[in-house]
Amino acid sequence: MEVKGHSRSEEPEEIPVRSAECERNGYVYLFYRRSNCGESLHRQLKSILPIDHEWGDWEFFDENQHQKVCSRDPLHTHKENHSWNEGEVIKEATAGSEGSCKYQCTVCGMTRTEITPPTEHNHGLTHVVARDATCTEDGVSREYWICDQGEYACGIAFSDADATIEINPEEYVIPALGHDWGDWKVTKEATEKTAGLKTRECGRCHATLTEKLEKKTATAKVSGKQTAKMTAKGKKSLTISWNKIQGADGYDIFFAKCKKKTACKKIKTIKGNKTFKWTKPGLKKGTSYKAYVKAYVMKNGKKSYVNTSPMIHAYAGNIKGKYTNARSVILKNVKKGKLSLKKGKTFKIKAKVTKVKKNKKLMPGKHVKTVRYMTSNKNVATVSKSGKITAKGNGTCTITVYAHNGVSKSINVTVK
Repeated sequence: MEVKGHSRSEEPEEIPVRSAECERNGYVYLFYRRSNCGESLHRQLKSILPIDHEWGDWEFFDENQHQKVCSRDPLHTHKENHSWNEGEVIKEATAGSEGSCKYQCTVCGMTRTEITPPTEHNHGLTHVVARDATCTEDGVSREYWICDQGEYACGIAFSDADATIEINPEEYVIPALGHDWGDWKVTKEATEKTAGLKTRECGRCHATLTEKLEKKTATAKVSGKQTAKMTAKGKKSLTISWNKIQGADGYDIFFAKCKKKTACKKIKTIKGNKTFKWTKPGLKKGTSYKAYVKAYVMKNGKKSYVNTSPMIHAYAGNIKGKYTNARSVILKNVKKGKLSLKKGKTFKIKAKVTKVKKNKKLMPGKHVKTVRYMTSNKNVATVSKSGKITAKGNGTCTITVYAHNGVSKSINVTVK
């Protein structure tokens, strides 16, 4: 039997160790075996070259570069500087303003804009001369030149005609003096039908200023004699009521405690001519108070009093010790409140005052007389402090007889 020797196979067997990747070698083992028995003779490590990148499209990376990324491994990138085109003018630079130009990368499409400086500027100068300030216009303390002519005037001011030294023109401004107005003089009087005019003149430049004077407010005819009364309401309030004065725009109420040196102060204004009663709350029971009412009209926005009632006195709660308020006035010798007299004749009124509390006395005379008298027209008839009527002239008038708190009776007097 013939024994054959060992021989090596011609093609080795490849056993992978590491696959090749982008930028990294791969390896395989080459195994050689005996061709007749398959026994391994030896092995050999073989290097495999890296495979090529699979690059994507170029894309923006930053303002200086773009990049492309390998699809096999996103950590593998390739960067290059942008490749700019010649640019597109967006705004032309002028002598007075900057311009702009837009550039685009021809590879990745990224754009950038650059500012282009103004072109050379030739100043168009205006000479501003020194001048004094007037009432309405600023003055200039010294001459200067300012670039304000032409399409691209820059507005810069210079102290010289060669435009070499820049200045701030506001430092040369002398403020306008303003008018030196005299007093107003009425040049056309206002009436109830037409507006007026008033004028004043500037003592420096003689300019004039004219303003309108509003029409005078038509004053309604005021008639009537103001009366008032004050009666207790409950224990701590007093109600003041008064008659209507024709043409009045309102009424002011004056009020105070009954003290010799205490003057009444205005405590309430009743606007309009429809309300004729008001109650003062929060008073002290058994305390005496005094009040009067003044009718007013408005003239050109100002209040003017036209009629004043007599002073009236009353106790809050109707009683103070042994004293009480008046309830009413009774005329003993005048029937139905009417009286007819011939001119020059006289008549003596006999009046009686009733009391709220019959067992009390009326308010003492140190406050005010128990009975007082008032005439609405002295040209027709007068009345004395004692109640004596004297007929003066033809016509009619009203004689009012009233007690300390204003409760009263009226006599219509006719003189023939």
